[in-house]
Amino acid sequence: MIIKLIKDIIIFILLFYSVFIHAEPKLTVLDVGEGQAILLNEGGDGVLIDVGHLGQAGNVLRKMEKIGVSKLRFFLLTHLHPDHASGYFRIREAFPDAPVYDNCHEIKGQPDTVRWTYQALTGDRHRTCVKAGHSLSFNDVSIKILWPVEIKGNNLNQNSLVVLLEYSGKRVLIMGDVDHSVENELMKNNQLPEHVDVLVLGHHGAKDATGEKFVERVNPRIAVISVNKNNIRDYPSSEIIRRLKGKSIEVLRTDMDGDIEF
Repeated sequence: MIIKLIKDIIIFILLFYSVFIHAEPKLTVLDVGEGQAILLNEGGDGVLIDVGHLGQAGNVLRKMEKIGVSKLRFFLLTHLHPDHASGYFRIREAFPDAPVYDNCHEIKGQPDTVRWTYQALTGDRHRTCVKAGHSLSFNDVSIKILWPVEIKGNNLNQNSLVVLLEYSGKRVLIMGDVDHSVENELMKNNQLPEHVDVLVLGHHGAKDATGEKFVERVNPRIAVISVNKNNIRDYPSSEIIRRLKGKSIEVLRTDMDGDIEF
């Protein structure tokens, strides 16, 4: 009788833990000034999608520590522009064995920082190339690569990875730095979901992305813009902001809201 009671108590504790204590995944669009870095974590384990620029890498690591992330399962670089990828060097030092995924775009005629990052990646034994159709996972979170189907030309933005996160019926679409031409291709090929909960805008809210038909197609509840204050490129575009608010989409910005958590 006592043994059965003890067993029942143990089962109750395990059920309680699994239902109420188990950590839910959290997504944080980090405020990294000029650039983009997005942290997905569940407890002390994390995944980075983009890592910001080299000058912000220490800040990214401090934010990860504050959130409680001590292990990096892997990190993903949408493309090699410095504001998304040059933090690679510090992240690699901090997590020497973490796998890294990118589109393996062969770099030709790009500025030094892009070339240096590319050269480091080509010698990284933990690197894996991904493209449309590849899927990764982080616990119960599905991470799907929607773009590019194949690398074409030398334009880093147009070959940027587009990433869809799915968890428990929720969707987050991360557009990297792609422009209208890629949005149109994704719509043409029926590669986009018909609704997302969160859209991380392409190209930091620049007017060459986030077209009207694209917004109607993915129909986000919340739009997030990773951007720095008083930036020299005038991001985000006032036209894009009007487009989003005109469709009653909540707009959040790292330059105004800081780290944005979901």
